[in-house]
Amino acid sequence: MKCKECRGDVDELCSLGMCARCYGKDLEQRKAAICLGCGEYKPIRSRGYCRKCYSRVQRYGTPELPERPLVNAALCSYCHEKPAYAKALCKSCYGRFLKTGSAKKVEKKKLNVNTIKYKLEKIDCVSCGTLFQPLRKTQKHCSRKCYDHDHRRQQPIQKICENQDCGKAFETTKKRQRFCTEYCKIAYFNAARKKRNKEVRVCEICKRHFTTVSYHGKYCSYECQRKSEPFKVGKRKHELSKKFNLTVEEYEKMLEAQEGKCAICGEKETMTRNGKEPRLSVDHDHKTGKVRGLLCNSCNNGLGRFKDDTDLIKKAIAYLTKSLPAESHIVVLS
Repeated sequence: MKCKECRGDVDELCSLGMCARCYGKDLEQRKAAICLGCGEYKPIRSRGYCRKCYSRVQRYGTPELPERPLVNAALCSYCHEKPAYAKALCKSCYGRFLKTGSAKKVEKKKLNVNTIKYKLEKIDCVSCGTLFQPLRKTQKHCSRKCYDHDHRRQQPIQKICENQDCGKAFETTKKRQRFCTEYCKIAYFNAARKKRNKEVRVCEICKRHFTTVSYHGKYCSYECQRKSEPFKVGKRKHELSKKFNLTVEEYEKMLEAQEGKCAICGEKETMTRNGKEPRLSVDHDHKTGKVRGLLCNSCNNGLGRFKDDTDLIKKAIAYLTKSLPAESHIVVLS
């Protein structure tokens, strides 16, 4: 069975060929009249009141919404105008109390021209032309209003495009604009780049001929640049300063003090990395970052494996002493 109003399939129909939902809406529309409470034309719920007014009558006894009593009926103890919000203060006074520690209004001190130590001569305003007393040498406007009016008023400037192929006159409000369009700008710089004299040079590392535009080009590629001595020195300097806050001179002084030997085993470094010269590693405290000395690779790795813990090192010494044979069986090799 289909409802006459919503055209939906329903098992049972109420009167007038409508389902229960549509029939209820139809009854409310037919019962609509002027509400005794709000005076609007609405569906009547009961006793001549609409749904909202009838709920107010049941709750408060009248269809009018009564005024809600204030939570803190007392007035602010400082301004005596607004109701108290917290600590016997209103919202504005309480906010001032949280920021400054007192509810008093802090008045901003206005700069008095008569109290200036070194007075300047009076000048005319650039914008409105009135005579005023400037507060500094660079001041040209009498007020902020004149300053904003003068700066917002951007008059177009007549300029000529610097691109030789274009050379058109154009208007702009930007003082530093040199080209009429972005296309002219790209074409100008591309032409200037092509005019540079290309030089044929010899790479200092691989002795290969290459062409370059820059004045400082000494290497044909980045790989050859990495093999150069200035690059290695700069990289070493950057690593020491970034990791250990050391300079190359300080590292050389420490190396001379240790006579080029490890601070623990007293031997020179023999391990090479990527074909580089053997160099002692910088040992530092990982907690404080303080540099302790220069060590060989094996000693530095050994301290790292023991996590710089003296208790672990003592346990390792005790373990080794236990596993040693008797003194009679020890043979010292010379």
